[in-house]
Amino acid sequence: MHKEIAGYEYDRQDGERVIVPSNYPLFSNYDPLPQEPRPRSPTLLIDSDALEQGDQIDKGFKKVFAAEIEQFRRAFRIRHPDKSADDTDDGTLLREVVNTVGKPGSLGSHVRCVVSVSMLTEGWDANTVTHIYGLRAFGSQLLCEQVAGRALRRRSYFLDKKTKTFPPHYAHCIRNRVATMRP
Repeated sequence: MHKEIAGYEYDRQDGERVIVPSNYPLFSNYDPLPQEPRPRSPTLLIDSDALEQGDQIDKGFKKVFAAEIEQFRRAFRIRHPDKSADDTDDGTLLREVVNTVGKPGSLGSHVRCVVSVSMLTEGWDANTVTHIYGLRAFGSQLLCEQVAGRALRRRSYFLDKKTKTFPPHYAHCIRNRVATMRP
């Protein structure tokens, strides 16, 4: 699913690198014209193990986001005076990316799409989610509502002047019916 949304690259048998951009330009991690990876990938693949191990951050990411990482470390030292900036390992940085999806000036500001494995049911909260594609077996209505609720977090608490109510929030939820095999 991540490859379909973000695009991908592979090596042909003759050794040439081939880039396959996504059919979704807004979410493609590859620029179709120069056929190169984008320095700030809009689509992130993440799961709980990646957060614990922090193994999805490479040197290129750290170079492109050096200013944002330094800003995060300064804020980390202020929020946690008892800890060192050295406590901000790759897992901590990746968690910050996920927690700041779509927030300007943050590590997650560039992310438009998160392809996750079980994260939407584990308490991850981002009030900037607008689209959810449920590629899983939704065994209950409650689970479906829980996942959809991730895209309905209120972003604004300002009342509409005319109606004196909060403005409505919408989410685009696409449910894929996954067939399950029974023994």
